[in-house]
Amino acid sequence: MMPNAQARERSVNNLQQLYTVVVSLAITEGLAIVLKPYVTPTPGAAVDNSVQSWLMLCSLLVTLIPFYHGANRYLDATYVTGEREAKHWALLVDFIALFIEGFLLFVLASFIGHSKPFFLVLGGLLLFDATWVWITRYEVKDGQPKDAKFNVWLVTNIVSAILVGVFAFTAIATAEWRGIPIAELLLLSVAAGRTIYDYWSVWDFYYPVQLHAPRPAPLVSDRPVNGG
Repeated sequence: MMPNAQARERSVNNLQQLYTVVVSLAITEGLAIVLKPYVTPTPGAAVDNSVQSWLMLCSLLVTLIPFYHGANRYLDATYVTGEREAKHWALLVDFIALFIEGFLLFVLASFIGHSKPFFLVLGGLLLFDATWVWITRYEVKDGQPKDAKFNVWLVTNIVSAILVGVFAFTAIATAEWRGIPIAELLLLSVAAGRTIYDYWSVWDFYYPVQLHAPRPAPLVSDRPVNGG
């Protein structure tokens, strides 16, 4: 590996590790909020078995998984494996975008149990990610095709953000069905549906497979065969 390529890979790896730490903190924060009533219950108080909080935690997790996977795959494809060739300033933009997304994921986890802020932050996260996806179209060097797979992320994020806004600012926000908050239930359905569609539609990007890999060359012995 050339020194410049190795240095570039290390720089990207450092960014991926930083993003991993922030994502881990978001998961830890979300779990701490939901499990705290069970671990350290208030004396004399019943355990708060909040369906609302559990639905929010599940929505966070099913959103976070493709965000984390997709961001790392994008960084590898753009700066490590050579599937895309980015302009020299692109890594700085991607660093800022990932830092903001990591921050929003942690804030989102902190708002579990508080419907309106949770919905607003999730909608903002989806719109911000759609904006970043749009910016990546201008990060590739001139003459390279724009990756159409990224448009799937852009469209699904915008549609999902609109639905999140509907759930937060209409009568759905206060509706219940047998004690289950409708808004949080619909939110989980949208988050899960978005993730399933994301993986289904661009699976070849998440998990690229080389169908016709060259066969390894046979080993040739220096010694003559059968004494010939």
